[in-house]
Amino acid sequence: MKQPVHMHDQMTNKIDLIMRGDKPPLLERLEEVSVTVLLVLVFIISSQV
Repeated sequence: MKQPVHMHDQMTNKIDLIMRGDKPPLLERLEEVSVTVLLVLVFIISSQV
């Protein structure tokens, strides 16, 4: 039986991938932009509540 992958493990794996820099620059750029947009959206939504 395989244990379910925890969110923390997935985050750690993502950070490892980013640190190694295996991704093409374009994908890396896209990810940075999408994360920034998400953070901004969360900030806007939370400030309106």
